[in-house]
Amino acid sequence: MIRINLLPYREEARQARRKQFDIMLGLSVVVGALIIGLGYLLLDQLISTQQLRNDYLKEKIGVLDKNIAEVEAFKKEIQSLVERKNTIESLQEDRSEMVHLLSGLVEQVPAGIHLTEVRQTDKNVTLKGFTQSSSRVSTLMKNIEESPWMEAPKLHFIEAVRVNKRALGKFALEFRLVQEPEKTPEEQAGGQQ
Repeated sequence: MIRINLLPYREEARQARRKQFDIMLGLSVVVGALIIGLGYLLLDQLISTQQLRNDYLKEKIGVLDKNIAEVEAFKKEIQSLVERKNTIESLQEDRSEMVHLLSGLVEQVPAGIHLTEVRQTDKNVTLKGFTQSSSRVSTLMKNIEESPWMEAPKLHFIEAVRVNKRALGKFALEFRLVQEPEKTPEEQAGGQQ
């Protein structure tokens, strides 16, 4: 017998293809959503991990900043202590320097010279006074030159004046104080025996 299909087979084929297309489209949307979701989760995890690293680094940087501040404070304190030490050493040196100056002047000033002013500015000392003759001033300068504590005498002026009907010379000279002379090894050894 002959069968004749009167059903619209093309319409059924079209609906089957549409159904298959809709299923594939749905699967593609689901797979795409899964890929986007997984990508989002992966990126979120990476961002969280990097944020934890950043927080850790900020914490360590804060600790290092505190340490640097402490080191700077210690440096300032050390500098302050060094300055105080230097000041104390300078004062100790100046204390003995004044003793050497006064004792040296007693030894170096020859008879016939009367000092009216002794002024010290740093290492420079200025002497003013009266003398019976200019040769006594040159003796004083020679004595200063030979002293281990004094050097470079320089005469500013010497002029004739009358004081209490006596003819005297008024003078002013300047010299420098030197540090304590270095002892030779023989002097050090001689002082220890």
